[in-house]
Amino acid sequence: MHKFLVVVAFVLLFVVFPYQISSAEVLQIKNSSTLVIGDNNRNYTVRIACLEVEPSDEIHAVNYIESILPRRAKVNLKPNGSKDGILISRIIKMGANIDIGAEVISKGLGSSSC
Repeated sequence: MHKFLVVVAFVLLFVVFPYQISSAEVLQIKNSSTLVIGDNNRNYTVRIACLEVEPSDEIHAVNYIESILPRRAKVNLKPNGSKDGILISRIIKMGANIDIGAEVISKGLGSSSC
């Protein structure tokens, strides 16, 4: 009976006080398609998957990305691969569930390369 109560206590503890999962957050926007993302102990250079931005739209695209992804904004990464040590991933803003690449394309600041 004592073991049963201990197990029930642990289950209740995890239900009432769930473990906070740390998500990745934006540390820097390097350009219109490359960001530096960090989690608790690592930083990653991440290229936004399927996004191509013309040089003439670069400044506008960076400003737009900064407006929807301020520093320390929480994001989820959906990796598509890597190239030359850079992670290629869809970047989804947490809470709003916004796909950053698709959002930039929908504003006419970039085009899809997929």
